[in-house]
Amino acid sequence: MNFSRALRLTNHDVVAFIGAGGKTAAMFRLAGEIVESGGRVITTTTTRLGLDQLSLAPVHVTTFEELQIALQTSPHVLLTGEINYVERKVLGVSQSLISNLQPLITNYYLLIEADGSKQLPFKAPAEHEPVIPDFVTHVVNIVGIDVIGKPLTGEYVHRPEIVARLAETRVGTIINPELIAKVLMHPQGGFKNVPSNARVSVLINKVENDDRLRAAREIADQTLRVFKTLRVLIGAANQNDPIREVWSRVTCAVLAAGESKRMGSPKQLLKWKDKTMLGHIVDVALESEAGEVMVIVGAEAEKVKQVIPPRARTVFNARYQAGQSESVKAAVAASTNSEAIVFLLTDQPNITPHIINALIQKWRETLAPIVCARVNGKRANPVLFDRSVWHDLNQLTGDTGGRAIFDRHEIVYVDWDDSILGEADTPDEYRTLQESAL
Repeated sequence: MNFSRALRLTNHDVVAFIGAGGKTAAMFRLAGEIVESGGRVITTTTTRLGLDQLSLAPVHVTTFEELQIALQTSPHVLLTGEINYVERKVLGVSQSLISNLQPLITNYYLLIEADGSKQLPFKAPAEHEPVIPDFVTHVVNIVGIDVIGKPLTGEYVHRPEIVARLAETRVGTIINPELIAKVLMHPQGGFKNVPSNARVSVLINKVENDDRLRAAREIADQTLRVFKTLRVLIGAANQNDPIREVWSRVTCAVLAAGESKRMGSPKQLLKWKDKTMLGHIVDVALESEAGEVMVIVGAEAEKVKQVIPPRARTVFNARYQAGQSESVKAAVAASTNSEAIVFLLTDQPNITPHIINALIQKWRETLAPIVCARVNGKRANPVLFDRSVWHDLNQLTGDTGGRAIFDRHEIVYVDWDDSILGEADTPDEYRTLQESAL
């Protein structure tokens, strides 16, 4: 996918690029995508660019007055400081000039390269950087995955002494995913000078083979365990589809608030092997790659809570008698730090962590609005809903679930065998499921 989709870019975003390992390439790639989609963009820098990098923009200016004129005819203008022809470098702009650009963001995207890295793949910021304006809406911290396996020295890392201090290691140690994650997560590393209201993404760049992909996924997993609102992009800025995967927090929501009228007793408390039906499905969710597992309870709430594993979060739906839609809305309201929700039902014990992980992985690769299991050509549970469709979920009423919005959005399917089928909505169905599990 492209950068715009991966970043969930919205009109008039102000994006600052920091870190090392491809900031300039990523900034100009995003600028190109904006122009291709009919938008208008200003690129600029608070640090120095190479003279040859001026060709990455169709128009280059060095003053605010020139910028205003150029914007009348070009959808993309690069604003920098003066050119130093001796050093073949282009100087960055002042903070005061950056501030002058703020009124323009009502009509233009603004992309800012906010620190330097001497074209090395990894860095830690010095005391004076990064220079990020307080009106920036999105910060993208970049690291080149090609630094994995290299020694922590000035040959591969900008300011290796600071990196060593932040990672609590020594100069010269071999760089691994854990070291990179420590620096990215450190308040004086990847989060230094980030405005409080800005969204933060990490771009793990130069992921061009399976070994690098495995290392990038390890970094993504470690950082997301600590920073729940982070988005980690994995890819290569020089490729046609630069983003290979997007990792962010996913919630598994187990809907367990129903009154079980057709069963005649709470389905949540029915025995399943050595557990209850609800305890089993929650354990399945906890074994998956979801960052959070929540259980929506309602009917017989106090009894139901007693069988919920402690690692899961419990959310009470006071309107459970109004139907399943209220449980769906309760899950959406409680998933403030997540980008997607996988809904699970209490009475479908054949669901496995593997199918949940497959839905999450497909979503990472596509950011599709809806990702659904499919068995023998027919839709099946579970289903994942991206944040972009949560507004529609909030409009549901009565005893309807997320399937009611299927016809409004793109659906990406994950084909699976029939081992995940089977539900226990009535006593006969429950007995059939029990017999099949023997």
